[in-house]
Amino acid sequence: MCFWRCPKDEIEFENLSAYEDHIITQHPAATAAGNKLLSDGVLETQRFLTEQPSRSCPFCDVDLGGVEEMYDHIGGHLETVAMLAIPTLDDRDLQSNPDAASSEAAGRDVDGSRKNDFEEALPVLFPENDHPDHHPSAEQQMSGSNFERLLARLPCQEALDTSAWAVTVNWSDNATIEPSSDTIRNDSQTIKEDLSIQQEQSRLRHRTITTWVSPIDLAELQAKIIGTRQQGTGVWFTDSTMFLDWLYGSNQTLFCPGEHGTGKTIIVAIVVDYLWKYIQAEGIGVAYFYCDFLKEADQPVVIIAATILRQLVQQHRSIPSTVAALYERYAGLGKQASLDEIVRTLQVVISDYTQIYLVIDGLDEYPKDTGFHLLSVCRQLQSTGRVRLMVTSRPESEILQHFKAAPTLEIRAESSDLSPYVADQISRLPRHELLSDKLRQEIVHRISTRAGGL
Repeated sequence: MCFWRCPKDEIEFENLSAYEDHIITQHPAATAAGNKLLSDGVLETQRFLTEQPSRSCPFCDVDLGGVEEMYDHIGGHLETVAMLAIPTLDDRDLQSNPDAASSEAAGRDVDGSRKNDFEEALPVLFPENDHPDHHPSAEQQMSGSNFERLLARLPCQEALDTSAWAVTVNWSDNATIEPSSDTIRNDSQTIKEDLSIQQEQSRLRHRTITTWVSPIDLAELQAKIIGTRQQGTGVWFTDSTMFLDWLYGSNQTLFCPGEHGTGKTIIVAIVVDYLWKYIQAEGIGVAYFYCDFLKEADQPVVIIAATILRQLVQQHRSIPSTVAALYERYAGLGKQASLDEIVRTLQVVISDYTQIYLVIDGLDEYPKDTGFHLLSVCRQLQSTGRVRLMVTSRPESEILQHFKAAPTLEIRAESSDLSPYVADQISRLPRHELLSDKLRQEIVHRISTRAGGL
């Protein structure tokens, strides 16, 4: 099942036409600028699969919620089939064990059979003209083929050893059945435990390899920065035509210069948060780096490239084979891969995605040769045709020269951002409640208008 989510106000729609009507009626300004929110790129990135696709029982078409419920439900079917193979007691059994007569009679039909116990189950478990006789005679046998046909409908056949499910029932006093319902339950539990162990081992290996690729996890830093955001700030940036064109249009690069103190880092945090909430999905990756975080480190370009690789691997359901090969080659030696190897591996990993959004904050934090080396690596990644790059920096002449052909969106403190921030700061002052509303508004207005974009 699919749904579409509006990137503006997070409303979800079950069909495309409802999504389009909402965009046209509620966001006319965005659609007027070239219908960005209704382009094929937007529609694809805002299309999501439900996290839990419906699953039906292969026998009775009952909708089930997940693997655990599927195991328990199918186990019930198998137990029913096992019960079908249990013979009724004959006269010799009743004569040798009188206590069995009363309990057996309670479950018998008038003709001595147990057909009423399972009359509703049989048409479900076995197709018409394909189920055992309701009244087996002493000479009849229920062979293992019925169980084999039943199990053949189950998913994950490789997880089942069908030879262990052989059933031989001779409807005489030597009647036997294997396996018992307890065996079925135990085998089901064993399969679940084995799967759980395999999943935990896979998660551990995934975590081990990603940590080896780069020990730097920027999630905590991102959370810290975005936590300082005043509600509603930065919307002017994410609503801008130039930003939307970078997201969905033809522009693969967006350069965002800004003077010191204009809020470049918080804008980057807002963009990353926006990408994670509204853009990131199956096949669409997000990677970012704050250059101020490692401006004193040795070989920062290697570290940044490795950290970008880590972020993309973390968004993979499994470790890509090229990354696993790199780990096997160097981890045992206590070494790290070279920059060239990391870049080549990144290019292969990127090919698994339909689109990557890469955001670099504070290019000017590094010496020029280091910064330009980092830009060169980013250009190599963009050569795959799947990477959209956004870079912030102070407007230094040599950096501006590198981005002269790229669309430029200046970052400056807008009054729409400053006003709520100043109002919040006033509310933190001691005895702020003594200020009249008129005086508060005057303070907010004067500070916001005189800030000069800082």
